[in-house]
Amino acid sequence: MQKTLVPYITPAFKRSKSALTNVADYVEDFKFLTNWKIVNYQGWHFLSIAPPHYWCSIWNTDACTNIDGHNASGFGKRAYIKQYQRSCYRASCEVCYLKWIARESNNAKERIETMVIQKIRNQFMLYYLFIHYKLKLQSNYYDRD
Repeated sequence: MQKTLVPYITPAFKRSKSALTNVADYVEDFKFLTNWKIVNYQGWHFLSIAPPHYWCSIWNTDACTNIDGHNASGFGKRAYIKQYQRSCYRASCEVCYLKWIARESNNAKERIETMVIQKIRNQFMLYYLFIHYKLKLQSNYYDRD
């Protein structure tokens, strides 16, 4: 079966969907049309093949109603409430694989940005050392007796 990613690539004149939406569409289309769940190569397998944990994508709420303690800390008379969605962040989870993709792509982006910053910093340091060395040589040249 020869399939391409052409239906999942949007042309420039249309409003583009996010890359995660395109991946989700691709996985949903091909998971049930092919042998997606049984393909295995040296221990590696496709995304979204394992059943989720019972708590995947369940919303949790953490709260602190210690208003007097918050006021004493300088945060005012407020209660603290945080809502979040639980996730196992596994590539094989049928529910959480998109969050795994987002996390891995963000980690890759951070590594690339760090590498670029280090490269710029190293180039600047080499340039700075070269100028400093050049000026030092010139000052020694004029100080001779």
